[in-house]
Amino acid sequence: MRTTARISLCALALLAAGIAGCRDDDRLSYEKDAQEGDVPPIGVQSISILKSLYHDRTTRITQEISIQGHIVANDTAGEFYKEIVVEDDTGGIVLSIDDERLYRTCRLFDFVTINCQGLALGSEGGTLLLGTFPTGDYCVDRIPAADVARYLAVTPAATRRQPLTLGFEEVAPRHISRYVRFDRVRLAEEATTWCDFDPETGDPVTTDRTLLDTAGRQFVVRTDRRCDYARKPLPAGEGTLCGIVEYFNGRYRLRITNHEILFDRQ
Repeated sequence: MRTTARISLCALALLAAGIAGCRDDDRLSYEKDAQEGDVPPIGVQSISILKSLYHDRTTRITQEISIQGHIVANDTAGEFYKEIVVEDDTGGIVLSIDDERLYRTCRLFDFVTINCQGLALGSEGGTLLLGTFPTGDYCVDRIPAADVARYLAVTPAATRRQPLTLGFEEVAPRHISRYVRFDRVRLAEEATTWCDFDPETGDPVTTDRTLLDTAGRQFVVRTDRRCDYARKPLPAGEGTLCGIVEYFNGRYRLRITNHEILFDRQ
């Protein structure tokens, strides 16, 4: 059991080292999770324990381990293409699934059990993804739609999952892939729409905008070109955004989920 704990901590240290800007207290918070309960990482485990197994560009999961949590992002509003995000109280994880209508079977806030044996963990710019072992250049491949029932068991939830309310300055590595809420923010851009457009085709392109809080701190919000509101005007004034914290190559950003936007002037 002590050997297993040491292996988990080594894997965790490598993950933390790969995330620029990680503070020692952030790494220690993950290590604490990994040591809780002297049991090997098999059976139902927390998402933070699953993530602690990652130790390379792609890590194949061979042991019988499963996680449970709530679906906090999907493609209901087109924001997460072929992805869902699942979180418990210890962390969140992105699942890559080869299905363009995941909202039909993986509904927002439903409870899900994920059997991870046979899947793989991969890192995309510092954010961990759960999928199948890659056959090409990606860190993981998407889980085939025909195999979803093999790995996922979804149960309707009785209540809606509530986001963590954070300030920009509070966002830390433990919040990557977590469902969060930013209050009293405004958009800094002079642009008129959520997405910019390809000058040749006129189609939306995935676009980063800048959020400002009341202290003038900045945070990136990314809008996928496929989302339902890509062409809609940016809201004016001060308001609230809810979404998933992402991390990519040294920078945090927010991806809105389910068009959860509440502003003074839409």
